[in-house]
Amino acid sequence: MSYEDNDNKNWLKGSLALRITKEGLRDLVDGDSRSIQHRIHLSVIQARNLSPGTTCCQCLTENLFQCPTSGLCSHPRNNCKFHDTPVKGYRSCPSHICDDLRDEICRLHKFGGPSWKNSNADRWCVNHWEIAKCFMPLGGYKDVCSFDQTDYNGVINILINCTAFQQKLSFKVDTVTNILTQARDIGRSIRHSSDLKVTDADLNCYITTMTTLLSDPKYLSRDRKAQEAVLKLNKADTLYISNEDVHEILDEARIVVETGKHQIEQAVTEGKHIIETGKAEIEQAVTEGKHIIETGKTEIEQAVTEGKHAIETGKAEIEQTVTEGKHAIETGKAEIEHAVTEGEHIIETGKEDIAQAVTEGEHALKTGKGQLESSVIEGVKILQFEADNAVVKVSKQIHTDVLVPAENRFEEKVQARLKALKQIIQDTTDIGEREIYSRTSEGIEALDEAVFEAMRKISVSTAEREEGNIHYILVYKITFSALMK
Repeated sequence: MSYEDNDNKNWLKGSLALRITKEGLRDLVDGDSRSIQHRIHLSVIQARNLSPGTTCCQCLTENLFQCPTSGLCSHPRNNCKFHDTPVKGYRSCPSHICDDLRDEICRLHKFGGPSWKNSNADRWCVNHWEIAKCFMPLGGYKDVCSFDQTDYNGVINILINCTAFQQKLSFKVDTVTNILTQARDIGRSIRHSSDLKVTDADLNCYITTMTTLLSDPKYLSRDRKAQEAVLKLNKADTLYISNEDVHEILDEARIVVETGKHQIEQAVTEGKHIIETGKAEIEQAVTEGKHIIETGKTEIEQAVTEGKHAIETGKAEIEQTVTEGKHAIETGKAEIEHAVTEGEHIIETGKEDIAQAVTEGEHALKTGKGQLESSVIEGVKILQFEADNAVVKVSKQIHTDVLVPAENRFEEKVQARLKALKQIIQDTTDIGEREIYSRTSEGIEALDEAVFEAMRKISVSTAEREEGNIHYILVYKITFSALMK
């Protein structure tokens, strides 16, 4: 690189501007990182009801993550390089602090994916920068322990990825493009320049972006170090670049190159390991597949044999079932014929019983009719006898009460007596009629009961004779109708 070349000088000025900007962000990034570590440590202690000042220095970062964890380590079967010793195996924090700190760090990360490999968890409780490194890009920051040891790119990424800094910035950090992402891209352009050159226009654009960031009105515009950096950047045209600055800038560039080379070599090594592991897994899968195929073939043959046996057994069972069915049909046919014969016998017997019942009913009807006529004649005789007695009594009474003392009685009394006698005769006649009706009704009821009892006996003896029952009901209706006549 020629120091006389203007673009080369601009590249050096741009590199120096990155260092100035980083220093201008010291109070914000280093100061707030310390506050963030103190705040989340205190919140964990209070949530766990631990004694104030309780710390833990026994947990390695590897102890806080299961194996495998996506994006962090591979399965132990693949020789995980993250959990490469028993001491680094997954376990819970004995002080119940580090697990909660891990969760708090993850919650503060803009994308929920902290760079755990950058950080040493055994110093989370005592060194705020170990927590800050979780928000830097992965690789190259494992051994840095402070703000001074961290480059511009690491500092800018803390502001981008840690959401706690949003309260100190006036613009939205979660947008795709903002002043911080622009500042990050400037660092990449300068550090990754293949010819170590920057044009005047690009340099002016870079300086404007950096001063805009350092002049943010929410906090940095009132911060002393930030405003000192703005003054230096505004004098970029007259910046004095000492040999010491040149050597430091070149050392930083060399470190960037070596770090990138190391990361590439590490990626290649890991890629080879993944390929070898994948190859071994494929070979193992092929072997297992062959075994599964052979096993499946044997199982299929066994299943075919069992299927043939099942078919033969089923065929025999079907034939036996058909034979049993035929036997059942023949037996059922015989039972039906027997039932028909018994039914015909029952019907004939029912016919005879019904004919006998009809004969008995007709006899009972004639007997009842004779008894009814006898009762009526007897009732008439009784009525005639009582009427004759009443006439005799009336004649005697008239003779005694009317003819003998006729000279002493008036005609009105005779008429009254006659009226009374007529009433007595009428009453006697009514009583006779009621008695006749009563005895007639009792005779009819007795006849009905005798007929019903005869019919009931016939019904009991022929309960199972279905066709006989129909005939019996018709005979009963005819008999009952005749009785009602």
